[in-house]
Amino acid sequence: MSEAEAVLALLSDPDPGVRNPLMQRLHDDPGLRNRCWQACLGQNAPEPLIEAMLRGDALELIEHWGACTDLEAGWAMLATLQHPRSDCRASCAALLDALAGRAPRGDAGEVARWLSEDIGFAGDREAYDDPRNSQLPEVLERRAGLPIAVTGVWLLVCRRLGLPPGTAGRGTASPAGRSRAASSTSGRAAMAPPRPNRSGPEPMTASCSPAWPATSPRPTPGATT
Repeated sequence: MSEAEAVLALLSDPDPGVRNPLMQRLHDDPGLRNRCWQACLGQNAPEPLIEAMLRGDALELIEHWGACTDLEAGWAMLATLQHPRSDCRASCAALLDALAGRAPRGDAGEVARWLSEDIGFAGDREAYDDPRNSQLPEVLERRAGLPIAVTGVWLLVCRRLGLPPGTAGRGTASPAGRSRAASSTSGRAAMAPPRPNRSGPEPMTASCSPAWPATSPRPTPGATT
């Protein structure tokens, strides 16, 4: 067993007396941190390692987020909080392009209806507080998220079609708004309506590519992959 594999095994120990010194060591030793991360590629990294990677890459993350000049790029970068050293911007852009290519040629309200009723985008009532509900790659793949996230997808598709969202009328323009208008419930449930039947449209997958592997130079902030 390599040193990195041993550290990964011990990070799952529930005893803080075991885990906390390892966390400190990962913080102090970038080489060990990188080896542990490389050992986890293609697998689910343990939460303590994700935390260590985010702490170690904090300055670079701030630079990358600071270089994001629009909603789409900044929102896609949020996935880095769950997938350190990854870049989902290209795959998210491709999925949004595909949606725009299939969307009806009407006004923004018609696009909202299509996204909600035909494609199946809706608020996630079953797990409202799931962090995936705010991350663009996950919202695109699951077709579910916070109402503001579903509305964000609609805005990005409308932007590609050159449709001003204001042309859809008031109150029920977005997919989330259409669902809320049909709901008679109150509170959180009204903001997160049941997810409709998703039979029919093919699944969508937003894959995140490595953004700055330890063996390669890190990209210039703001550059796309």
